[in-house]
Amino acid sequence: MALSWPYQVKKSNGIMIIENNIPDKNAEDKDWANPSNPEKPADDRNEEQFTRQVNEAKRRKDNLTEKDHIDKPKKTDH
Repeated sequence: MALSWPYQVKKSNGIMIIENNIPDKNAEDKDWANPSNPEKPADDRNEEQFTRQVNEAKRRKDNLTEKDHIDKPKKTDH
C-alpha cells in the first residue's frame, strides 16, 4: 500500500519550499458571475469603470490644443 503525502517539496536557490497540495474544502467552486451572459458582469463595477474612463478620455480630448488633435476645428485669423 502506497502512502500519499499531501505536500510537495521543492528546492529553489538553495531554499527548500514545502507546498500544501491539500484542496481547500471550504473554497467554493468558482462559476461564471453571470452564466447566461458571461460578457456582462453581474455587478455594475465594470460599467462604472468604463463610464469613468470614457469621461476621462473626453476630458483629455477637450484639453488638447488645436494642433494636437485633428477633430478640433482650426482657428483662423481673418
